[in-house]
Amino acid sequence: MRIEKESAGGTILVDGKHMADVGKVVLRDRLHLSQDGVVVALITVDVAKGTIVGGPDLVTRGFSESLSDELMKEAKDHVRHAIEDEIHDKVTDWSTVKETMRKSLQKFFFNKSNRRPMVMPVVMEI
Repeated sequence: MRIEKESAGGTILVDGKHMADVGKVVLRDRLHLSQDGVVVALITVDVAKGTIVGGPDLVTRGFSESLSDELMKEAKDHVRHAIEDEIHDKVTDWSTVKETMRKSLQKFFFNKSNRRPMVMPVVMEI
């Protein structure tokens, strides 16, 4: 047996059932999720009245194990307060409301837990 030539090697990542070249962005996001978790914030708004009719509801994965029920209630109150003014102005651009939800929850959770979960806001219109 003899060595002919060297070739580059490295770690091979398996994504699902396929071996593929997973991009750096995907790896960065997965690392972020594994360390800080994810929070989905959902509100339901009545577009005609400009009022919140449901929520905010917070669903957490990989993050809630260290959070008390009281802290989650405080987070819900915090995001509700942050978006009430925008909704009462009968905003039709819900992307602004989503961004307000995302930023306020990121700041809240960082201040309370020193972690930065990925926040995914969802606005349901009725």
